[in-house]
Amino acid sequence: MMQVTVPDGVVGGQVIAVATPTGQMQTTVPPGLKAGDQFQLQMPVVAAVAMPIGAEEGTMMGQPVYAANAAMPVAAMPVAAQPMGYTGNLPDAVGRGKWPKIKNWDAEAYCRSLPDEQTRAANYAGCRVIRAADGSGTPCGAAYGCNPCGECLWFPFLCLCGIPIPLPIVCSSERMDNQWITRGKHGEKTGAWVIIDAENKHLASYGVKCCSQQLEEHPQCYCEKV
Repeated sequence: MMQVTVPDGVVGGQVIAVATPTGQMQTTVPPGLKAGDQFQLQMPVVAAVAMPIGAEEGTMMGQPVYAANAAMPVAAMPVAAQPMGYTGNLPDAVGRGKWPKIKNWDAEAYCRSLPDEQTRAANYAGCRVIRAADGSGTPCGAAYGCNPCGECLWFPFLCLCGIPIPLPIVCSSERMDNQWITRGKHGEKTGAWVIIDAENKHLASYGVKCCSQQLEEHPQCYCEKV
């Protein structure tokens, strides 16, 4: 076993690459962990060929000898790991109007890093263009965001083809890593609004994976403030 430290910008459920004494391995960070937390990684068993023992017990030509199928000793120590996926400048990519397919861990890492003054709910209220999250950024509707109290954020109406449609989403005041968490009528997590460009006040709306608290890999849509 070896001890791995979760790197910056990584949360539970993400796949990371870890440098080990036997080479690079890919592993999934256990759910619920965040940057700085540690977990144990099972190392593969390395077999060695059994050889006759020389005059000096336990050595052959001055080298350690291990029994057949024995595990080589590995020191448990923290290792550096890197998140896999998009590593570019998130606001810069969005600012160019390309609206790329932003992975959930990139959006969450950026959102988590923002100072308090850039995450206040009042900054993200107002009229918005809803854009497709398929990489095209095609406008597909409009919405109006409200900040009725405290850090609450609410999008009560969606406009499609000029027709306003009420959205069955209650006002979200629950904050986690600077996100606004949405929940269903039974208290289950249904998604999150994640800041992807604090300067221009753009958001991405993510759902959650089935039977999980983890966000879907790609957003449902983008919300561009106008």
